[in-house]
Amino acid sequence: MDEDEIAEIDDWSVILSDIFNPVEFSRAFINVISPEGEYIPFEPYDYQIDFLLDDSPRRLVFKSRQVGFSYISSIETLHRCIVRDNYTHLYLAARQDQAAEMINRIYEVYNSLPKALRPIIKSHQATKIEFTDSSKTNISRVIALPSTPAAARTYHGDLTLDEFAFVKDDKKILSAATSVAVREGYQITVGSTGYGRSGAFYNLLKSTGWNINKIIGSRQMYRSIYDEAVSMIDEGIFKSANDPNFIKYVREKTAPIKELDAKNLRAYLEEVRKKNQSSWSLHVISWVMCPDLHYDRIVASSPIPEIELQEYFLHLVDDSFSLFPMKVIKDCSYHLEHYTPEMIAPDSRVIIGCDPGGKINETAIVVMERTKNGRFRVIYHKANRNITLTNIIDELKRLFKKYRASRIYIDTTAGASSIEIQLKKEIGENYVEGIWLSSTKKEDLIMNLLDMFDQRIIEIPFDQKLHYQLHATKMIKTQSGARKYSGKEDSPDKNDDLVWALALAAYDRVLSKDVNLRVEKLKLNVHNSRRGVRRGFYRRY
Repeated sequence: MDEDEIAEIDDWSVILSDIFNPVEFSRAFINVISPEGEYIPFEPYDYQIDFLLDDSPRRLVFKSRQVGFSYISSIETLHRCIVRDNYTHLYLAARQDQAAEMINRIYEVYNSLPKALRPIIKSHQATKIEFTDSSKTNISRVIALPSTPAAARTYHGDLTLDEFAFVKDDKKILSAATSVAVREGYQITVGSTGYGRSGAFYNLLKSTGWNINKIIGSRQMYRSIYDEAVSMIDEGIFKSANDPNFIKYVREKTAPIKELDAKNLRAYLEEVRKKNQSSWSLHVISWVMCPDLHYDRIVASSPIPEIELQEYFLHLVDDSFSLFPMKVIKDCSYHLEHYTPEMIAPDSRVIIGCDPGGKINETAIVVMERTKNGRFRVIYHKANRNITLTNIIDELKRLFKKYRASRIYIDTTAGASSIEIQLKKEIGENYVEGIWLSSTKKEDLIMNLLDMFDQRIIEIPFDQKLHYQLHATKMIKTQSGARKYSGKEDSPDKNDDLVWALALAAYDRVLSKDVNLRVEKLKLNVHNSRRGVRRGFYRRY
């Protein structure tokens, strides 16, 4: 509805009924940009309508990425700011930039409203937007901050915990949030993509009766169709994966499967809701329910299969055999925005670890800062294929100079000794050391990393590739009794080079004999599967 249509209204009762109903409000007054670049009326999807009409005091949303959850949340929040007096909504996100993005979305929705319906903006900041009316006494506000227990306790109002599975101190935050919400009668919404099988979000999901082993749809079926289309590129039928005919082929072939998967999901969700004895109202939103999201887009945005399974097919990864469970990885992660050499403490020691690759494996480089008090922080990491020896040498020289490094450790197992020799000539004998990764040496490196993660003295960036390579790393006991450490078998991209570069960057700690953990402390787990009997050591936290 535009300005001219509003000006000609005689019967305002219809408009008022639209305003107070969040679904009708979004249909009548919210405009979105079409693929052709034109403003068109917003039509919410079924699962968005379901969410908007749910006024339960506690809502839990288990979702795929890119399904429009943040957008519908911003519509709901703005709607409440308009129809409720002195309304307050607090958004807590995993990090500051995500929190600020929510304020931007609300402002975007605000600008799509007809001017006659827009409240007056009292203030607009990166973390807060306030609305008022002509009386100036009715003030509604939206506050968006990084997730902390203090923030959950300090601000009183309806609360959304966004991407909660990725948040540190999740149990403390949830405890603080629910105590305030229950005491004051506010609504709390917890939404997230999955991240492993531990933590507060995972426990909430289990409490609703949802089958945590369930996979929404068969990824293999979608992938086989996509791979078939890729083979047609080689045959010259399509030009590339961006060819409109390629995209049309994949979407037409996968459409019936997607429709059936969405139907089955809705039926199962309804069954779970009927049996649900939890105090949380459950919403499960998979990509198969979103008309605008197609498998070709998922492949383009998530090339790693394990990420695709967890973040789109809602299959939570299993920690049973992982030496580095998701919870521990999350506890040791931080958001690396832009780490400059000036941020390194003067008394810190900077170490570079490098696992050179070839045509198949990746070349991985990790730069680690070791502080005077014995803490470690990854300040740079990179992994690429098809890097020449000359380029590896040049990159290590650049990083050595930029970060004023004290040492470079290089894996020389795969014939990379020439890199060591050349760097010693150009940088100096005392600054470069090649490490032959024998079975014993690998065990030393992995035990050191495990000890660092156990003690939470290491910080790594929130990076999907690094996280999933760490999670895939396992210790397998062979039939002969030997111990083998690798992540290549189960790593999503069949690489574990970042793990070994990370381990090499922490090699100073092995030399100083600070490692307390020994392999004998790990427990043997034997698992029968379709692959046969798998013997591995697993961690429980």
